[in-house]
Amino acid sequence: MKKFLLSLSSILLVLFGGSWSVAAEDDLLTMAQKAGYPATADMLPKASIVIDADSGQVLWGENIDLKWDPASTTKTMVIYLTFEAISQGKISLDTEVVATETDQAIAGIYALSNNKIVAGETYTVSELLTMTLVPSSNVATLMLANLIHDGDAASFLQLMNDTAKGLGMSNTHFYNATGAVFGAFEGYYSPAGSDPTASNEVTAKDLAILAYHLIKKHPEVLEFTKDTEVTVKAGTLLEETFKAYNYSLPGGKYGIEGVDGLKTGSSPQAGFNSIITAKRGDTRLITVVLGVGNWADQDGEYYRHYFVNTLLEHTFANYQRQVVAPAGKQEIDGQKWTTEQDLYAMVKDGIVPQLTVANDRLQVAGSIDPMSGVLVKTGFTATDHSSGLLIPKGSDHSKKTAFFSSVPMIIYLLVPVLLVLVIGAVILSRGGRRRVNHRTEATGTYSRSRRRRK
Repeated sequence: MKKFLLSLSSILLVLFGGSWSVAAEDDLLTMAQKAGYPATADMLPKASIVIDADSGQVLWGENIDLKWDPASTTKTMVIYLTFEAISQGKISLDTEVVATETDQAIAGIYALSNNKIVAGETYTVSELLTMTLVPSSNVATLMLANLIHDGDAASFLQLMNDTAKGLGMSNTHFYNATGAVFGAFEGYYSPAGSDPTASNEVTAKDLAILAYHLIKKHPEVLEFTKDTEVTVKAGTLLEETFKAYNYSLPGGKYGIEGVDGLKTGSSPQAGFNSIITAKRGDTRLITVVLGVGNWADQDGEYYRHYFVNTLLEHTFANYQRQVVAPAGKQEIDGQKWTTEQDLYAMVKDGIVPQLTVANDRLQVAGSIDPMSGVLVKTGFTATDHSSGLLIPKGSDHSKKTAFFSSVPMIIYLLVPVLLVLVIGAVILSRGGRRRVNHRTEATGTYSRSRRRRK
């Protein structure tokens, strides 16, 4: 019996121990170190997320709903609103803006990231976009804001906040348009009714939502962020060349394949943040890291790329886009549906993500985009879209979700274990009876044979 239990323990170890070790995922610090980066615990981002840019499917998440100061990644919202204005025909990339005395004064504030702006000179929208996205110019950002909005600074903030709400950025609030507290603008920028010392608030998830919609609706934004060096006003007295702070771009200090955008940001309160996107083959990923390192160590602008690159490489290596629900009849949450299109999703290690029906669409549960997925053909309405929701790592319910999502695998693995138990019990029972009835047949032959097999 002891030998049988020992054998059974070995089987259980292989089945359960092996499975858990395969399913277990290293923490981000360990992953970064294994990737060869000299990362330490005090560099770790306070929050991180990776999503599929096609569907909004969350592929990695830690503290994705933690409220944080976005610093200059705030400017991504102004970029989004600018491209919206272009798509609506209100302006074009060639629209010219004449710089004001106020613009020139803001450009001269040393404490702010800026570029050279001269009153009376004209700047195209294309040039202002470049200056906002690459050197993170505060004055260029405000020049775009003033162009695309007829109201005052306070009403533009309201537009930013309303747009964030409309996109589903439920934990975001903007107190300024650039990421720098407006008290630092020496009175040249002061939205009425807003706190001059207040930092903006976002989450990693909300910034991923913003980047997702920006890239999906206006992919041309990546033409402004794909190069490690850009020049504006070439051949004029106002010519300036800027090097990108996105060191993950190919050719950059930590360049990796496929990276072509998007925006970084840092401040004393925020540490070092980034929104980075990369495309390989047909797959585009978006990753956000917030709060890397601290302001006292300015090398944090490099450290953030340890984690950005690690998350991108890990996700590209472990996920493949596959059909998870072929067109036709589906049964989701106990209800029957019909789709005319295949549903694709990112699949890791052959584990199909959980599916649900919401807004008359079959989709991956937990997507940041409620309108992702494929339309259902029938007129049924799902009564419960909350079951089976994917809770990313690090959220309040991640432990419970991890347990329940693992139940099917446990049941699957228990089947062979139960069979072993039953067969073993039968063998032991028969063996015991044989020893009682035929004790005189036990000779040294079996023992010698067993020793030879060792």
